[in-house]
Amino acid sequence: MKLEDILKRPSAPQILRAKEVIKPVIYPRSKTSTMYLASLVRKLKSDQALIIPEDYDIISPGYPALRELHKGDLIKLRRYDSLEDAIKDEATAENLFIDALKNLKQNKRYLGYEWQGVTATTRLFRIVPFSELYQAQVIYANQSDKEKIHVKPYTEARLVPELGGQIVVITPSVKKEKIEEYEFRFFHVPIAKNKGSKSNFIWFNIAADHNCPEQTYYPLKYGRLLEGERIRTGDEKIFDAHEISAYKKLKEYFDKRDERLKIFEDPFFFFTQYAFNLINVYRTQVVKEYLGRAGGYHKIKTKPLNDKEMSGLIADQLVFEKFLLEKKGIKEKIGEYIFKKFFNPKNLDFAVWKDGKFAYQ
Repeated sequence: MKLEDILKRPSAPQILRAKEVIKPVIYPRSKTSTMYLASLVRKLKSDQALIIPEDYDIISPGYPALRELHKGDLIKLRRYDSLEDAIKDEATAENLFIDALKNLKQNKRYLGYEWQGVTATTRLFRIVPFSELYQAQVIYANQSDKEKIHVKPYTEARLVPELGGQIVVITPSVKKEKIEEYEFRFFHVPIAKNKGSKSNFIWFNIAADHNCPEQTYYPLKYGRLLEGERIRTGDEKIFDAHEISAYKKLKEYFDKRDERLKIFEDPFFFFTQYAFNLINVYRTQVVKEYLGRAGGYHKIKTKPLNDKEMSGLIADQLVFEKFLLEKKGIKEKIGEYIFKKFFNPKNLDFAVWKDGKFAYQ
């Protein structure tokens, strides 16, 4: 099956057909509304479908749909002013993400996570939406002879220990309306001889020159609206599914090469089987009401979840998990619990399409 067919979501009528339909009453201003919805999704049986009411905002209202990421919240990884400080703190991507997960807050509309580069020329903010991670996982796990990620051979360069590697990759398009595949470059790839090397911490500065017409999130070049109407200045780089899946292929490529250079640091975290089971539910058993028009009149209609809604609802599950752990009296290692339950940075052999849903091998 082609990637575009695998990633195509069923329509709202297909989701609701022949299923017991659940439409809960959700109070938008309630402090527990996010947790209530997350709890309902976890309890859904395979023969049930959930309708999210029109008056419940999955992502913050008031901004055009294509600009929602500028309004939505992001899980922020700790920032550093120098590689030396990062090395001193042993600031691996995994450690920083775990530390950030323990600080999740209720009623935040997280759409993904971000970190900032550390050197003067690469200080832009790097953003990873959760739905792009999910799509990247599908691309990586469902490669075929015709739709495959390619890595152009790397030749060792003198400045790699200081600036990281520069590598060309080719990824298949997932929509194929105009383009069959994309070729682009990664910069500042953290290629190192051993795990304790300074080169590992160049992961902060990872960048790519991929400009994708399929992208559903757009970087904001002049500032980001924060709490209290404050503006954050600084350019942004939003990693999409093509770039994330290509980085995983890069890591695999160096792992299999018969030489000492490897990629030890990976800031893109694929989902565990538990998390992907929840994503399957969002794809195939959840629809959202919206106010549309039919016959010249306003009418409540239903639609499958879009990418930004998927990102927000995936994050809701992380917040709900934190709430459950706190309710059980667990205060230590909350970040580790959430990370291990939802994210698996090591095992890449999963999310393969089987019998109409994503499965694990």
